[in-house]
Amino acid sequence: MWKLHFLFIGPKSAKFQALLILQKEIYIFKKMTDKMLASYTTMGQSFARNGNFMTPEAKKFTGFEKNPKIGILLFNLIFKRIVKKNFERIAQEWGCTEPLDRKPY
Repeated sequence: MWKLHFLFIGPKSAKFQALLILQKEIYIFKKMTDKMLASYTTMGQSFARNGNFMTPEAKKFTGFEKNPKIGILLFNLIFKRIVKKNFERIAQEWGCTEPLDRKPY
């Protein structure tokens, strides 16, 4: 057991430890991508079996994307503010004197 302790001392051991960390990161990345692509893989297999996407599992896969309401609200709030500020800044740079939401009609 004590011989193993001496393996992790010195410049060569730092490279070895970095290699171990890199391999672990690659493993974690591969595991995450496999998890993300699993549903697409099953849909491909379903298409290969049935020849079309008219199965109930395919309808479930292609259904509406469900996002949490708080996430949607935050995204809309931030996005609308950023876009509005950028349009106002660009309008001022171009010499616009009227508000952008003015309705002259």
